[in-house]
Amino acid sequence: DGAAGLAALEASAALALRAAAQAAAPEEDDEERPSVLPEGFFDDGELDAKVRGVEAPAARAQRELEEGLKKFAKEMVVEQERAEETRHELDEAKHEEVSVEEQEFQSRLASRLSELKQQAAERRTRAKDERASQAAEQDVAHEERDDDSGSGSDLDFDWRAKGFG
Repeated sequence: DGAAGLAALEASAALALRAAAQAAAPEEDDEERPSVLPEGFFDDGELDAKVRGVEAPAARAQRELEEGLKKFAKEMVVEQERAEETRHELDEAKHEEVSVEEQEFQSRLASRLSELKQQAAERRTRAKDERASQAAEQDVAHEERDDDSGSGSDLDFDWRAKGFG
C-alpha cells in the first residue's frame, strides 16, 4: 500500500504543479509559455527539445542539410556558368589564333604563287628570246649559204657530183 500511496502523491503533486503553472500564466498559449524544465533535463535530446517546445536536433540537422544542399546547388550553377564562359573565351581565343595563322599561311601561299608566276613569265620571255635569236642565226646561216652558193642548185652540194669517189 505504501507504493500506491506514493504514486498517488506524485500524481497529485504533478497536477498541482501544472495547475500552478497554468494559473501563473493563463493568457499565454502552450507554445509561447517558457519551459519549466531546464535544458538538458532529459538525456535524450529529442525528448528534451520536445518537452521544452523547441526544434529537435534531428529536425534542425535535416533543415540545415537541406539549406546547405540548396546553397551548394546555387553555387554549382554559378560555377558551371563561369566555367562555360571561360571555355567560350578560350575557344574564341583559339579560333582567333587559328584564323591569324591561316591568314599568314594564305599570305605566304599568295606571295609564293606570285613569285612562281613571275618566274614562269621570265622563262617564257627568255625562251621566246632564245627561239628568236636561234631563228635569226638560222636565217643568217641560210643567207650565208645562199650567198656562198651562187647557183642555188642541189648539184653544188651533192658530194657525188664533186668527184670524191
